[in-house]
Amino acid sequence: MLVTAYMLGWMTATEKYGFLTIPFVLGLCGAFLIVKYPTIGFALIFFLIPLGPITRIGGARSIGFLLGVLLLGVFASRILILHEKIKFDRISLLGCMFAAWAILSSVWAYEPKVALFHAVFRFSQMIALYILIINYCRNERQLNIITLSFVAGAVITATVTLIKGVNVGSTERVTFAKGFDPNAFSVIISIAMILIFYYFYKMKHNLLRAIFILSTLIAIYVIIKAQSRGVWISLPASFLLITLLMHRSSKIVKYVTGTVVVLILAVVSAYYSGIISESVTERLKTLTYLFSDSPESKSATGRFKIVGVGIEMIKDNMPLGVGHYNFKLVYSQYWPLTNPDDFSYSSRRPKGPHNSFLAVLAELGIVGFIIFLAIFIHLFKNIARIRDPITRFMFLWLVSFIIMDSLILLTHTLPWFWFVLALVNLRAKFEQVADKLIVPKNYSDMLAASK
Repeated sequence: MLVTAYMLGWMTATEKYGFLTIPFVLGLCGAFLIVKYPTIGFALIFFLIPLGPITRIGGARSIGFLLGVLLLGVFASRILILHEKIKFDRISLLGCMFAAWAILSSVWAYEPKVALFHAVFRFSQMIALYILIINYCRNERQLNIITLSFVAGAVITATVTLIKGVNVGSTERVTFAKGFDPNAFSVIISIAMILIFYYFYKMKHNLLRAIFILSTLIAIYVIIKAQSRGVWISLPASFLLITLLMHRSSKIVKYVTGTVVVLILAVVSAYYSGIISESVTERLKTLTYLFSDSPESKSATGRFKIVGVGIEMIKDNMPLGVGHYNFKLVYSQYWPLTNPDDFSYSSRRPKGPHNSFLAVLAELGIVGFIIFLAIFIHLFKNIARIRDPITRFMFLWLVSFIIMDSLILLTHTLPWFWFVLALVNLRAKFEQVADKLIVPKNYSDMLAASK
């Protein structure tokens, strides 16, 4: 590999690098390591997810996409040469059905080419990524490496934002880099924070726990500064919901109390240190505009208007929908039906319906919506089998947060959405395997087990 790299480097020499293209050599050596140890490739992919648009090469494909293609090629070669079998679980099968239905929707879609392109080259990538994870990640150690890589990427991103964040437009909303939507940025940091709480419980080393507490404080800071109202609502609401559902466990009550104390202290400290500025409080006030008739409520209820357009779209295109990724293409046609006197949105298209469930029902109809719901139902069934109450609580909180956030953001076509599904499903699987391997307490139990 090294000799080949040197030869190709010499053949493609430029004045900048002399007789050797150093990046090419490093890239080839890195590819060799990933081929030999695929876990490194997955760790890099999920480390780069929180870094957002800065991982894009020339503004096009991201480095994570290239790593995914490399891993897919390695996996395909192992299937062809070593005759390895592809492993599927229930969620991956439902995901394949979901992707197949999205591709099929191009037949009746408003714009068939758009539906087919996004279903094949974007949505199918996410399903393929999920399948690769469940095939390569075969034990809890590998899952921890991948998960902690995502957490490390999020913590580094949050720390850089803390030191030198980027303001969005004329507002004081902070994000990591230009082109990185503050809402998506805030969701990724929130997911990492929930995972930090999980590893704080699992790991007993005091130094690691101190690092986790510091990382939590940094995460809370950037979540506040990103000013994502959806996250401000869905993060505590999902936490409260799961707490109420599992309040009977004394272990849960103790852990929840500690978590709440940490969160309250962090928010109070942020307020008195000036982190919670006037712009943050003003944005917080806009949540009350949803229940008033003030002039400011127009901007706050913009997403409700989009939901109204989506409802009209669903009524007119049942049961098949308008086709995958076609919501914003037909949006302007349905706007006059719900808002005939308001032309502020009629001449422009939104980025999307800001609601994954609405998008799936409007674009893929009843069949797609049922498959989408089935994925979450099966996921909750797997989490319910986890015996440890704290672990079960954390992953119920994580999935509940994703569901609530999917009600106000378009999430199901993003990498981190399927990463969370794979993480939770594998975690539930490994927890169940660990329960089966518990050694009986006494000899009679062992004898009974042997019989």
